[in-house]
Amino acid sequence: MTVQNRPLPEGYRGTAETIAEMHRLTIDGVKDDRSIRLAREIVYEIPWKEYKSELAAILGWCQQNLRYVRDPVNVERLQHPAVTIFETRGGDCDELAPAFSALAGAIGNPWRFRTVSVDPFRPNDFVHVYSLAHNGGVWVPADPTFQRAPIGWEPQWADLSQRFGAIQPEGVTSRRDWDAE
Repeated sequence: MTVQNRPLPEGYRGTAETIAEMHRLTIDGVKDDRSIRLAREIVYEIPWKEYKSELAAILGWCQQNLRYVRDPVNVERLQHPAVTIFETRGGDCDELAPAFSALAGAIGNPWRFRTVSVDPFRPNDFVHVYSLAHNGGVWVPADPTFQRAPIGWEPQWADLSQRFGAIQPEGVTSRRDWDAE
């Protein structure tokens, strides 16, 4: 499984590189047999086709079983969702969001990432990333780094921040969420 420890470029370029790698790792994590099995176990008791309830159950599992831990000093650490879920059982926001997204994706839910910046004078300094899962025609926020946050909740400061960037296979555009599609 993949674990990366590396320095990153500053600002938007560093964020774009991080999100691109998060996408790559998450797409691989969606296909991991252990993740598929676990996602199915998590939602087993949920009534059929109650997709938002399934997402809530996956988010709750992540919040109860994975611990938020900051990266080492001066290092951007990224790891495969299966490493986060089955080995280290934790990480920071750019490891927990892919873990949630891999589990949600493993049972058929499209996902994307949202980055937020809270400083209007430094709009390319992103301080947080979390997942969005597609449900009922809308993208529903899911943030596993906040232990008691329900599905649909976003950090209060996210509403005051700018949401940036969509990364597609052909390149980067601005002012959108980061799509995996």
